[in-house]
Amino acid sequence: MYIPLLLFDSAALAADDDHELPARVPVHVGVDAVTPVPEVEPGFAAHALVTDMVTPHFGLSFSTRLAVEESIYAEIYVGPTLRLGRHFMVTPSIGIESADMPLRGAGALAWTDHRFEAFGVFEYGGSGAWYMASANVWLKAIGVGAYAQRFDGLGPWLAVRFDHEHLVFWTAPVYEPEEATAGIMAGFEFARH
Repeated sequence: MYIPLLLFDSAALAADDDHELPARVPVHVGVDAVTPVPEVEPGFAAHALVTDMVTPHFGLSFSTRLAVEESIYAEIYVGPTLRLGRHFMVTPSIGIESADMPLRGAGALAWTDHRFEAFGVFEYGGSGAWYMASANVWLKAIGVGAYAQRFDGLGPWLAVRFDHEHLVFWTAPVYEPEEATAGIMAGFEFARH
């Protein structure tokens, strides 16, 4: 129940005139929801990300997430963001979560250019492992691709962006193979560059 962002969200990063990642992405926020089949409770999540690129190749990222399903879950991360080339970024980070063993680590990879974006994140900590991955192509203001997230499922991804790529509405019908459940995820993202 979480959209393509944990520490770094390639979908929120608009390509500049040279089709490179921007040097600075001050604020990114998003909200999403999942409506599964009747045996699973609906839920929603909200997140925020601040990335400040101190130099063209190095920055600092701070992210937080709050999820509500059957119970409330929260996490906070901080870590460096490294730009490796024109289109690729890496963000390793450490954080805490609302679990008996609160220490958590994560790594995120992102690739973005003028039309194609790919993002992946893997987390591990007291509550166990979690991953999310997405890849999509933008055809002007319409995005199509694939999405996978542990506990919520995998499936096709469709999005529409407005306001020069700052506002994105998206949906993904998903199937979760571990629990054999299906649902519809939907959300929005906003980025201020």
